[in-house]
Amino acid sequence: MFNKHYLFGPCLLTVLFACKQKAEPAPATDPAKEMEQLLGKVITDTATTNAVRDEILVSGKIVPDEDSQIRIYPMVSGIVRKVNVHSGWYVKSGQTLAELVSSEMAGFSNELAAAEASLANAKRDLSLKQDLLASGLASEKDVEEAKSEYKRASSEVHKAEQVLRINGGDRESGYRITTPINGFVIEKKVTEHSHLRPDNNDPVFVIADISNVWAMVNIYESDISYIHQGDSVHLTSLSYPGKVFKGVIEKIYQMLDPDTKTMRARINIHNPDLLLKPEMFVSAKVKVVQQHSRVSIPVRSLIFDNNRYYVVVREGNTARIQPVEVAEKMGGRAYISAGLDENEVVVSSRQLYFYEALKQ
Repeated sequence: MFNKHYLFGPCLLTVLFACKQKAEPAPATDPAKEMEQLLGKVITDTATTNAVRDEILVSGKIVPDEDSQIRIYPMVSGIVRKVNVHSGWYVKSGQTLAELVSSEMAGFSNELAAAEASLANAKRDLSLKQDLLASGLASEKDVEEAKSEYKRASSEVHKAEQVLRINGGDRESGYRITTPINGFVIEKKVTEHSHLRPDNNDPVFVIADISNVWAMVNIYESDISYIHQGDSVHLTSLSYPGKVFKGVIEKIYQMLDPDTKTMRARINIHNPDLLLKPEMFVSAKVKVVQQHSRVSIPVRSLIFDNNRYYVVVREGNTARIQPVEVAEKMGGRAYISAGLDENEVVVSSRQLYFYEALKQ
């Protein structure tokens, strides 16, 4: 027979000993001290008063820089014999765009030929008079007169050559329409066998250098007071998603379109890669500085809960929740219209932890 006291004695002693021991209470925590310690490890920012920066959306289209394009008119009348280029082609300075057959150029060629014949005669006469002077059969006066005639004939040849060159002609009664600049043919209004006249109001070619272009945008009447000459602009195009082109407002046309009630502005854009093409649609964000100022803080300091914005304001070693009204966000900063004063310190890291703790 087992000894029950012997079998269960140690277990009972262990239980009785454990029951007699009292659980030691956890050390008491000081919430204020804990808050102070946590606040010492977070990032804070000071609310400052800044001029409100904003972005105003406008739209428009790309046009050639008028200072970098040229309209070409024929200087003489004639029949188009050959057209060497088409719209959209890139051309270089001096390149022939079209060739004409012109009666006027034939007249200029004849004048040059006549002037050259007169020069040849004057040269022979001068040589003859110099030989006669050497043999005593002519006077020095005769030689001087021959020299004067030779100079006059030389001047006439030079004049006839200049007239032919200025008018783009050659000795075959042809006339060449050339471009004085590098660029793209953005307008072509001539075909073979066309009859051209110098008094035509329309250019036969328009050549544009689009390494620098303009964006003509429309400003709504409500935004006119905020946009100024010199404001920087970021432009985007449907043709290049994600790519941003930078420009500056160079001119504002101080009159409203009677139909759209908008005012036009011209944006100068450097376009070295020739990505932006004339007539391309663009959207633009004009970066403006408004005349009034607001208290602002980094956007990262904001807490959004229940359709409202809040911040955690640090006051020494304590913190509190403060509801705020955000007027707008721009450039990583939130402009506060109510709820926060200048120089107040807001928590910008782990603010959600403080927000949840302070709500309890």
